[in-house]
Amino acid sequence: NDPAIFALALVAAHGNAEAKAKAFADLPKVCRIGTHLFHFAEYVNALRGWGRGLRHAVGRWYLQREPDDLALQVVKYQQRDRWSHGDLLRLAHPKAPSRDHEAVFRWILSGKDGLGDRTVTRRVKGEPRVANYAAVGELPALITAFEQAKKASTKQEIVRLITEHDLPREAIPTQWFDEPLVWEALLQRMPLTALVRNLGKMTSLGLVQPFSDAAKLIVSKLSDAQVLKRARIHPLAVLIAEKVYAQGHGGKGSLTWKPV
Repeated sequence: NDPAIFALALVAAHGNAEAKAKAFADLPKVCRIGTHLFHFAEYVNALRGWGRGLRHAVGRWYLQREPDDLALQVVKYQQRDRWSHGDLLRLAHPKAPSRDHEAVFRWILSGKDGLGDRTVTRRVKGEPRVANYAAVGELPALITAFEQAKKASTKQEIVRLITEHDLPREAIPTQWFDEPLVWEALLQRMPLTALVRNLGKMTSLGLVQPFSDAAKLIVSKLSDAQVLKRARIHPLAVLIAEKVYAQGHGGKGSLTWKPV
């Protein structure tokens, strides 16, 4: 998706007024996930300043999402290209349309401790200005599960959070990535791109073996044309993944496995 994102950034920076307005309006169509938005921010930051139209467009990217979808974006795609959701919120200053949105915004900016009553002092034209903010609603269940995963002390607790709340791999602390039980839970609803990238890891841990349930599930996903199409998996990506998997080791690092 990078070429499309770069093209959008070029139009946002150098197009005429009508073209820029169209680019800003189509930002959510091209930048479908948080990583795409971070790429766009990095491209456009190198091409132009952050004017009002650009800030509003980035703000709408957050405002147009339902709270649960927004929670998935901020948990799964936390930062990229030196950008984070906190950086973009501070630039865009979107006004939350609901208490649930406000809860997610505050969590992004201040963590779970920022949800209660608070007082903020800012300097405006050299003078201090005090603003009082009331407490907001509860966080979406996914963010709450993400916070619990940070403190989990057993693999069974991590598996429960994955199973009950569909926690993505990016929300799991790295110390649990050598546990086959954790990968088995993740595999059930793992997106295809992540599945292809982690075939070697799951095989090295013994989860993927000849005729195992995990192997059968992976084969069924990789042979489903509709699933592949919805996941936007490029044929070359499949070919490269097959060649890397077949050689039993990656191009970097020391991870090895016996291909199934």
